Amino acid sequence: MDVDVCAGGDSTRKKMDTVGDGAVEVVPLELYDSSRAKIDANLRWLFAKAYGIGKLYSRAIKTNQDLLPETPWMHIFYNDFWGTLLTHSGSHKSYRPLCTLSFRLNHALGGLEPWGYHLVNILLHCSVTGLFTRLSRLLLGGGHWTLMAGLLFASHPVHTEAVAGIVGRADVGAALFFLLSLLCYMRYCSLRGHSAHCLPWLLGSFACAACSMLWKEQGVTVLAISAVYDVFVFHGLKFHQVISLIFKVSRFAFPVCSWMA
Repeated sequence: MDVDVCAGGDSTRKKMDTVGDGAVEVVPLELYDSSRAKIDANLRWLFAKAYGIGKLYSRAIKTNQDLLPETPWMHIFYNDFWGTLLTHSGSHKSYRPLCTLSFRLNHALGGLEPWGYHLVNILLHCSVTGLFTRLSRLLLGGGHWTLMAGLLFASHPVHTEAVAGIVGRADVGAALFFLLSLLCYMRYCSLRGHSAHCLPWLLGSFACAACSMLWKEQGVTVLAISAVYDVFVFHGLKFHQVISLIFKVSRFAFPVCSWMA
């Protein structure tokens, strides 16, 4: 059992264990309880961060002048994620105007109250999880595998960490438009050559890819992922077939380029 032993006005927590024939051993706090105290402190910090207890400390929100109503909203497109002019020598060069715009809307509705920022992150994460489950259904078919993929995506620590941290919204927002772009391109592939209405899906894919890049720079990778899907999944080509095709194209392209030069 745990007891508090007070001596000389200073309270020291001890661990009382019964051993042998009823004797009691007193274990100092630093030998027994230091690890447990650290775990308890970390858990308290984690819950405070995840559920909006306390204040916002992120420089991208607390000291970002682009969130204030008196700042012209067009400044968002000239400044980096932290509110510094992109051409400034001290700029981080992280260009995420759509994420900053979402922070500005949060600030306009609730100021610096953390719960509103966390609520938007949670709603975005739910939307991303739904889109990922839809993608899994298209690739894996219905059934338990799709359900397992959706649950794993929703609960994976890498994803929940981005939701708990408010500035992680850049990742969540980029993922939302990343998946929208990929799903639009998959729809375009299925209609290509069979319907005249496939072009809007391609344009929608490019538009969502642009939005993903404006949420976070890594969103540009959706273009490569779409190309990989088109070649290896939709057309079903093998890797050695792609390499052979590249060699054939290069044999034709190099002489043409040399002749034009």
